[in-house]
Amino acid sequence: EAFVFEAMRRELDFMLADSVINGSGVGRPLGVINSGAMITVSAEAGQTEGVVFENVNKMWSRLMPSSRKNAIWCINQEVERDLHELSIGVGVAGQPVYMPAGGVSSAPYSTLFGRPVCAIEQAQARNTAGDIMLCDFSRYLMIDRQARLDSSIHLRFLHDEEILRALISVDGQPELEAPVNPFNGTDTVSSFVMLDSRS
Repeated sequence: EAFVFEAMRRELDFMLADSVINGSGVGRPLGVINSGAMITVSAEAGQTEGVVFENVNKMWSRLMPSSRKNAIWCINQEVERDLHELSIGVGVAGQPVYMPAGGVSSAPYSTLFGRPVCAIEQAQARNTAGDIMLCDFSRYLMIDRQARLDSSIHLRFLHDEEILRALISVDGQPELEAPVNPFNGTDTVSSFVMLDSRS
């Protein structure tokens, strides 16, 4: 029972995170990808795959200033290899953006623009919209009732079976319904930004 309940708890956590990222808002929370609050930054001209410094730089510039202290980068695990190759051109050379000076022999920095980079299973496949996102989840509103894990020996008593069930009631959506215009500036900003597909 303890093993099954732990597996159910992990699955509930996974499904809740998937709803916050990818939820349609119908029968489950509205995920950030499908919300009107999400800003989608276009790939660079001629960019057919991967992530380049210009992508993350433009994503950072579209993040609402008040969200910068709380935002995290959510990526598909396969995007990590692109981050390890990020560099800023300096003359004919370049400077690494994501890796420390020791290169791959040292632990990679797990931040971009000072914000944590987290690989999550709920991110979209590499090279599709949502494979890298910049999100401030403190600006995601959620209401929930306490999750329950119950067991009963009575329902299937004659068959010598125990019944287990998990119950959770939640709803949620981003605080903003749409990106906002900054007080001074022309590009809209939001607490949720993602890179568009590359093809």
